[in-house]
Amino acid sequence: MSAVVSPHNRTAVCFRPPGAHTLATNQYDAYGMSIATTARLPLRPREGAGTPDTFIEEGPVGESLVGSRMRGPLFEAAPGQLLIRTRRIAKLLVSEGKALRFERLPEATPEAVANLVLGWGLSALLHQRGALALHASAVRIGERGAALFLGAAGAGKSTLARACTLRGWHLLDDNTAAIGFSGDGGPVVYPGSMQAKLWPTFPRLLDGLASRPLGGTPERPKVAVDLGRSFWPAPVPVRRIYRLASASANQPRVEPIEGRNKFLLLLNNLAAAHLVPACLRSLDCFSAILSTVSQTAMGTLQVPRGLQGVEDAVALVEQEMAVGARGRSSDQARPDCRERDADGAR
Repeated sequence: MSAVVSPHNRTAVCFRPPGAHTLATNQYDAYGMSIATTARLPLRPREGAGTPDTFIEEGPVGESLVGSRMRGPLFEAAPGQLLIRTRRIAKLLVSEGKALRFERLPEATPEAVANLVLGWGLSALLHQRGALALHASAVRIGERGAALFLGAAGAGKSTLARACTLRGWHLLDDNTAAIGFSGDGGPVVYPGSMQAKLWPTFPRLLDGLASRPLGGTPERPKVAVDLGRSFWPAPVPVRRIYRLASASANQPRVEPIEGRNKFLLLLNNLAAAHLVPACLRSLDCFSAILSTVSQTAMGTLQVPRGLQGVEDAVALVEQEMAVGARGRSSDQARPDCRERDADGAR
């Protein structure tokens, strides 16, 4: 089996607004990378100092690549390079998993550009490095480890993650799960963004949080909320992965996923999946998927409608994680062994 590349390869991001020539003033740790940037991003501030080895900066990006071998509606690829073109936000050039240049389009807002860089841009960097990046939310369930929630846009990944934080658990990311491997070969998920993007369907999930509009459709506008007080800043072992589905009954349930379906689940839920064929290091990625599925329980989590259904699904996940914790340790996992936030609140 080929070596799995961990996101621990350090990346520094220089995110310059138009006309700026100053050095990066903000530094963050996210997705197993160190990020230096002039932009304010919803990431954990970096501790310590270091020399950037990879830069993401603003500058001219051409309309095509020399030696292009693959084209799609939104991308063009050449060996070691990926050109991403959007109609209203920016063009991105991602190179060798170590460099990203973006050119902002006139009508784009700074927040839209930042979301594109942190989404498609960093996902492409991770894929080029051979790391495993999943379109999933991730939550730390105390000492039991991390649970990941996979699903298409609108499946409820962020809603479920936010409901978990209301029960005392900790957010790792609400949209992208960057998977690496510990010294003993076990899969771990790295902390990403402290921001969650929610539809205001359930006002109680927004109580006490500052929110700002993110766009979306006029019928379903999304808002961004800061979950920094419920954020976990370190890698966490991956224990369970769930595919989200709507439940026809009033009670949540989990249908186990076994065999090759586990591999297909992760393969079909890679982050920025439309860009994967252009930047995927296949052997590394497949090896990472195989290592993850061989050590992780997976299932389809059927979530009933309404906030009560979401809360019941979270309770079921807690029960499953507790069973898994008892199987790994001679100590009984307490049903309510939630860790307190830094301010002492549950």
